[in-house]
Amino acid sequence: MQKNIFFPDVKPQWDGERDCVVFPALVDGKRVRCDITMEALGKMFRAPLNLNEEGFLRAYEENKSVIYDLARKKILAGEFNFKGEIMIRTDDAGAVHQFDDLPTEDPELRRRLQAVRAILADIAGEKLNSVSLSWEVVRTPDQGWFCQLIVKDSLSKSTVVTGFSSQELKDLNSLALRLQLIRLWGDLLELRTREQHKKVDELVGSLTEE
Repeated sequence: MQKNIFFPDVKPQWDGERDCVVFPALVDGKRVRCDITMEALGKMFRAPLNLNEEGFLRAYEENKSVIYDLARKKILAGEFNFKGEIMIRTDDAGAVHQFDDLPTEDPELRRRLQAVRAILADIAGEKLNSVSLSWEVVRTPDQGWFCQLIVKDSLSKSTVVTGFSSQELKDLNSLALRLQLIRLWGDLLELRTREQHKKVDELVGSLTEE
């Protein structure tokens, strides 16, 4: 069952007893506590473990779009602890699109590409786990960037692609950017449907021959 998940734009808190950053999620209107441990911040985002409280909060702020994406996946999977909370630990690092996987050393561009992925995750929900994502990034003559998002679907054995200019990535809250990602996901779902119809036709054909 699809859940309505929203992360309010509120200041995160540091929990010194658990050594973690605390942030809220609203799940179908109900407030849920989410934690990410300092070890997870260190492993996922190379935050030194000798940072002080402000340092870990800063690491969270710089990477919160990725953290929201991971928390969303755990919520959809029902991975709550006995208190009904979400805890992101080092074991969850494998589920994150790591910095090294992004083809750019520009920290601001990395943050924006991760934010685009988080928007797509919000659109696709848990179905995003069934596809693989990659980026191709090239410099433009005006010293900007052109970033191509490539989505490969193993179910339909198809690939859908869309691209963003530096200008388009400046406003991550724009309706145009979200609509572009909605169209991308819609194209992939249409290709899946076609592949499923093809398999059904082949099955019917083989039964008719018998």
